[in-house]
Amino acid sequence: MRILWWEKSFLWGHDHDLYSWIAKDILVGGHMRLVGQITSVDGVFIGSFYYYLMALGYALSGMNPGGAVIITSLLSLAAMWSVWWVFRQTIGKKAGLVALAIYSLSWGIAVYEKWSVPTQPVLLWSIWCWWAIVKVRENSKIGWMVWAILTGFVWQIHIGLLPLLPIGPMVWLLNRNKSLKDKIRELGVKTIILMFCLGVVVNLPFIIFEAKYNFSQVRSMVAATKIDRGGPTGRMKLLKVVDASGREMQQRFLNGFDRKSGVYSWIVILTLITILIITKRWDNQKGMVLLLWVLMLTAAQFVSKRVVSEYYFTSMIIVILWLIVSAITTIPNRILIVIVMVFGLLNIKWMMDKHDVSDSLYYRNMVVDYIKKDMIKNGYSCMAVNHIATPGNGVGWRYLLWQNGILEVKPQGDRFSIYDIVNPWLITDGKNDARFGRFGVILPKRLDKYQWEKCGAPEFQPDPLLGYTE
Repeated sequence: MRILWWEKSFLWGHDHDLYSWIAKDILVGGHMRLVGQITSVDGVFIGSFYYYLMALGYALSGMNPGGAVIITSLLSLAAMWSVWWVFRQTIGKKAGLVALAIYSLSWGIAVYEKWSVPTQPVLLWSIWCWWAIVKVRENSKIGWMVWAILTGFVWQIHIGLLPLLPIGPMVWLLNRNKSLKDKIRELGVKTIILMFCLGVVVNLPFIIFEAKYNFSQVRSMVAATKIDRGGPTGRMKLLKVVDASGREMQQRFLNGFDRKSGVYSWIVILTLITILIITKRWDNQKGMVLLLWVLMLTAAQFVSKRVVSEYYFTSMIIVILWLIVSAITTIPNRILIVIVMVFGLLNIKWMMDKHDVSDSLYYRNMVVDYIKKDMIKNGYSCMAVNHIATPGNGVGWRYLLWQNGILEVKPQGDRFSIYDIVNPWLITDGKNDARFGRFGVILPKRLDKYQWEKCGAPEFQPDPLLGYTE
């Protein structure tokens, strides 16, 4: 049974098709795996953690894509609770409630958390990384433990988080309340050994994979640093970093407005910092963490030879939330409540305006249902898909076809029935047999010479999905 209210806004594309196929491989094929899909860096994979989460969700939902919603909802609830608890512990009760209100009401953050991709836990990871670094500066043993666990999880979530890891040791060394010798003695050898063990255990899949395959990912990452992608350099690269990071902040907190230059977001941030300093509400301890966090992320992207992308800056959202909360919690409660209510109403409006996505899972399921009914009507044993689409849009169908019991094969002339899926449907000047949202479908001509007996032949099976590994 389909739950239509979430399907209409549930984005579905290549990554979703891929994690679904990997979840199927785990549950149906029984293939346990150390790695997930290959990343944009040749030879480097993302960890398998998220794919096992998806496999759990799919097992609970009977292999329905709605299983992803179970997992993303649990992660989102965990993130909301974490925001409340961390801000309450590090700033105060009022700050915890305000941070929770902003985080939970933000349509932009909701969009990210329901996106359902392997990097989705970035926000949850960032919340606890922020807390751990603040505690590490105080030489807290539990802070160091959490930092060690989070360090081990980086490969499982997003290697773009690597620049944040040195911040813990940096703020620990910069804290001059005690000498380095005293801090090490206070931490204790047992704690240091336990930290190391925790980091190793959490990162064991990566270690086993590298040992098994001659450190192929490490070598690939090193090789990638030497490959020049021909992107901008110098001042133009700096402007790109500023723009991408600023746009990511706008997308999360003010998603309903038209995208502006990222410079505007940075003007707001610098203004908030200035106000906090002038009014003497700037917290030097947490402010240093914020500045290092921003500096490490932006500097890493500036020197990187990779293409600068907005999602590399998603982890910055948590420290910016700290800045916003620190600036507005001194406002009188009545005014603060009004501000939060206006923010909430704006986000509800944006949610209603953007709830129906024309290429969402809802419309994809309608396409698949239409094709299945036509196949049953005509007695087709298998089918092939011909994508008539703009670049990058002819994806996201493999799992949905399999889930609906449709046997897909490669297009082979007149051997099999070939369905044209058009995206967007206007490409064919509207000459479609059916339209669903953004998609059009052109039915195959019924022929008597279709070779149904060859539907299962190995040579006619579709190629593996891009990024899929076994």
